Amino acid sequence: PLATAVCTLQQQADSGEPAQANVLRKRKFKPHEPDSVATMIKLPEQARVVICGGGTVGASLAYHLALQGWGKDTLLIEQDKVGGGNPWAASGLAGRFEPSYTELKLAEYSIDLIKSLTEQGLSTGWQPVGSLNLARTFDRMTAFHRMRSQGRAWGINCEILTPEQCQERCPLIKTSDLAGGLWIPEDGVC
Repeated sequence: PLATAVCTLQQQADSGEPAQANVLRKRKFKPHEPDSVATMIKLPEQARVVICGGGTVGASLAYHLALQGWGKDTLLIEQDKVGGGNPWAASGLAGRFEPSYTELKLAEYSIDLIKSLTEQGLSTGWQPVGSLNLARTFDRMTAFHRMRSQGRAWGINCEILTPEQCQERCPLIKTSDLAGGLWIPEDGVC
């Protein structure tokens, strides 16, 4: 991967293109003409908070500011429509297991919020399907055993599975090259 990155930067340098031109760009601005003048919205002259980007993080930030009473003082701007970004940017897996306890607590809060919004009748798409992590090597299974131990200490329900148990959970997988898996039943997708 490093050699590929170096080659890419060298090719950019050879072509006269600035080396960092495409490296730091997340997405390109796509200006478009409004369908009609009626779709043009006059922006407020001032706001206490301006959030650039209405993806998962921007929309969540605006939501939480509104809960704190800053809703009328918060402006969220987006180049197209809020939540209308690339579907691959947030694939939809809502998992509890994270590398640090702080990230775990943030993930748990997010899942609880999704469940709460679903219970309020909002269309979140929440489906509590669980997650199945597969291991093909002894080292990966060792990592899963450590994750299970850490998960138990943090209150995460998870279990180690044999290849056969993995196939029971997901009949489409081939198990001949599997060492086992880690099942986290409280994960979901939305």
